[in-house]
Amino acid sequence: ALSMPKKLSPIHFDLTGDHILIDKNKLAGIIDFGDSAIGDPASDFAWLWTYEEKFVHNVYDNYKGKRDKNLLHRSKLHYFATLLSSLYHGVKDGKKQQVKITLKTIRRIMESRFLNM
Repeated sequence: ALSMPKKLSPIHFDLTGDHILIDKNKLAGIIDFGDSAIGDPASDFAWLWTYEEKFVHNVYDNYKGKRDKNLLHRSKLHYFATLLSSLYHGVKDGKKQQVKITLKTIRRIMESRFLNM
């Protein structure tokens, strides 16, 4: 069974590619902590899945915050939930390109073993 962490911790809460600084293929910094909150660290890892899996595991291996055995799996579920939200809002707002890109990503995930750990 998938369990939540016993304790929540400080999180960025908006950790997207726009807020991750990369220099020479290495993490150079994180910016824009305006949405920081107390929550599940897995939510910060969610958008990292837009990069290669190797990058996500590299960040995880160097992560100094609270970790548990289900963090990466929960982060995948958070990522999938944001995709579903993006799909919903794209349809609702008539954003055809957003719907197309989101459906392509969801299809890729559903055809892979992405949600399995």
